[in-house]
Amino acid sequence: MKRKWLVIGLIVVLGVGGFVYWRRQRREAAAKQAASGYSTAVAKRSSLDVSVTGTASIVANDKRTVKSTVSGTVSKILVDDGGPIKEGQVMMSIKNDDLVHQYEQTRVDLESARLRLEQLRSPSATDRATAQARLQQTLNTLENRKKDLEKLAIISPINGRVTAVKVNPGDPASSGALLVSVADDTEIQVMAQVPQSDISKIKIGQKASVHFGSELPPTEGTVDAISAEAGTSGRNTFVPVAVRVANPNGIYRSGLVANVVMIMSSQEDYISAGATVAPKVKYDMRAEVAGTVDKVLVRDGDSVKAGQTLVNLVSDNVRVAVELAESEVQVARETLDRIKAGIAPTASENEVKQQELRVRQAELLLQQRAVDVNALQVKSPINGIVVSHTPNVSDTIANNANLFVVADYSKMTMVIPVDELDISGVQIGQKATVVADALPNRTFNAEVTKMATEGTVKDGVANYDVTLTLLDTKDLRGSMTGNATIVIAHRDSALVVPAEAIRTQGGRKTVVMLKNGSPQNINVRVGLSNDTVTEIISGIEEGDEVVITSLTRTQQGGGMFGPMRK
Repeated sequence: MKRKWLVIGLIVVLGVGGFVYWRRQRREAAAKQAASGYSTAVAKRSSLDVSVTGTASIVANDKRTVKSTVSGTVSKILVDDGGPIKEGQVMMSIKNDDLVHQYEQTRVDLESARLRLEQLRSPSATDRATAQARLQQTLNTLENRKKDLEKLAIISPINGRVTAVKVNPGDPASSGALLVSVADDTEIQVMAQVPQSDISKIKIGQKASVHFGSELPPTEGTVDAISAEAGTSGRNTFVPVAVRVANPNGIYRSGLVANVVMIMSSQEDYISAGATVAPKVKYDMRAEVAGTVDKVLVRDGDSVKAGQTLVNLVSDNVRVAVELAESEVQVARETLDRIKAGIAPTASENEVKQQELRVRQAELLLQQRAVDVNALQVKSPINGIVVSHTPNVSDTIANNANLFVVADYSKMTMVIPVDELDISGVQIGQKATVVADALPNRTFNAEVTKMATEGTVKDGVANYDVTLTLLDTKDLRGSMTGNATIVIAHRDSALVVPAEAIRTQGGRKTVVMLKNGSPQNINVRVGLSNDTVTEIISGIEEGDEVVITSLTRTQQGGGMFGPMRK
């Protein structure tokens, strides 16, 4: 009996041991099978950079268009496209004999005025008739000069509306330059193009219906004029017919396209013609004397009254001319008074003063003439490279024509867009690197020099322009494509894992760590992160192995990654 129980006990022990061994082998096999579904990486120490990148064209920091300030004919071009240029170097010579002649004549006038000033310091005789004629002449001159002064205020001649403002404060205004246009839009003129075959049916004073499309109501007008000349369009011949239309509320504006219908003997007998709208009364206000725009007192679309000032000009030449004329009148009166009193005329203090003003006026004019003559030699405003030129030798150029484009490539910039989520990490003075597509083996150092304060929104995301100034521009050319990198954060020795190893569960950051071949979810605290790696502050240690891909299947009894280690 005792032996029987011994045998039974041995069988039980062997059975239990076999079962334990079988379970252990199965668990190890399952762990190996699960591990075979992972790609892993080891947590290690490494330097970590977080950067912002962007692609843009590399351009010159200073690029200018050189324009003419005088008109004339190109006589010489002294530089080549692509060649170097120094600030102040002559690039082009312009020929204008009229400007040279005006300069020489003004110089002679100045010398004559100075000579007369010297002569006035000695007594001179004159007679009564000459003095009376001189007084009348000076009064006439003063009246004309005061009219010139009044002309500096540009006055509206009508009640109406401003249709165009062509100048801004500080702009030069030559005599005859267009400053402002005003129109009386209480009455408009609709110009219809009527086929010549129908023109005999139309009479002055005939009523017409004018239609402006669906957005404006139609109205009635009266035939005001029929042109004596016909025009052609393709094979058709048309005669312009002017229809006067009342526009008390100003709803019909110049430039509208209309259709004019004129009923003849019945509703079936009518003429329909396309037409354009213009104000019946329009004035283009031009500068009657040259000057500089001081104030612009109206804007496009403003209503104005007759007599209202629209633009104020200033002119030192006009002001000095008035002062000179007033002084000449005073001198002429004093001279005549002395002659009437029987006193021999001599130059008075005021007469000397007016001659001094005349000399000053001639000096100012000569200075301006000198500026114009010097402008015949076109000079570069900067050091750099001649990018291109527009006119050629013998070409006629106008004032303000484009002549050259010059650029300083010693400093070059690029502007990259930075996402609103990254812009807070960018600061003025931060260092950056740039690689040009055309020079892939070169890295150029750069620096953040400007940041936009207002972003540009696209697809619900704001981007901010960041300007980089390249510190080395050797071998770079304008408009090359550059790829910029700005490092906004750095760690010298950060514990990092691949970025794809980081998971979020229940609002916590975790990694799956393999421990003894088994996966375990580990809570971690993360720091800096870029597109490839993430810094681990706590939770795992250097050398720990983490999973960077998903499990191939869910393990039994422990969730996808087994029990959580806290």
